[in-house]
Amino acid sequence: MKVKVILKNVEQPVLEYIEPVLLSDATIKERKEKVLQRMQQRKLDAIVIYADMEHASNFEYLCGFVPRFEEALLVLHLNKSFLLLGACSEILYISICLYASLFFKLLIIYIFI
Repeated sequence: MKVKVILKNVEQPVLEYIEPVLLSDATIKERKEKVLQRMQQRKLDAIVIYADMEHASNFEYLCGFVPRFEEALLVLHLNKSFLLLGACSEILYISICLYASLFFKLLIIYIFI
């Protein structure tokens, strides 16, 4: 099978600034409730979500941020308690998700390495 490849110069695309969309408390609460419903359907008492810079979408879905420098763990129990474990280098980023404490019993443990 022959493939014809043509190389040519193209115009650089125009990049426009897109305003970031901030997560509201209502969105975080809705997401948490959806996860809790699925956990109940599947008879799970708790889930543990691992995150690092390359594997963070599930973590970000519930917390609203991506761990930038170290790994993090999110533990969500069916009784709605919530545990967030992160390294001390994540303190600024973890503090971003503190508003979620309105809907979660939030305990943050900083791991000093």
